[in-house]
Amino acid sequence: MKRTPKILLGILIGGLIGLIVWYWQKSTSAEAGALDLLDRMAAVEKRLRELQGKLPQRQHAGLDITDLPSRQAAPAVAPDDLQAINGIGPTYARRLQAAGIVTFADLAAQSADRLRELTQIKPWHVHNPAEWIEEARLRRGAD
Repeated sequence: MKRTPKILLGILIGGLIGLIVWYWQKSTSAEAGALDLLDRMAAVEKRLRELQGKLPQRQHAGLDITDLPSRQAAPAVAPDDLQAINGIGPTYARRLQAAGIVTFADLAAQSADRLRELTQIKPWHVHNPAEWIEEARLRRGAD
């Protein structure tokens, strides 16, 4: 009977030690992640300062903001649903849009090799960008 309180006390102390070790490991791994993040942020800030230093300064260039010609925004072109083309899924459509290809006319104006490069088609994929170009020409003409 005298051993029961000692066993419970041992379990309690062991659990407490386990909890302390677990918390210590968790806090040190979070600290390492935070330090890594701070290092990355410092590198980005340094790169930003470098790039800002390369920009021409207004006072050095003798320019005033009012001297600059106003730029008119290009008329917005409604994007076509590139996924309507057989073989173009969400990933390829996203890659094409990132390259500035947003309409069937844009797609039709590309070469098959350029489309392979932009969409990063692997050699074992069965997609044929030449067929995309032809289908885009047909869809462009239907509009």
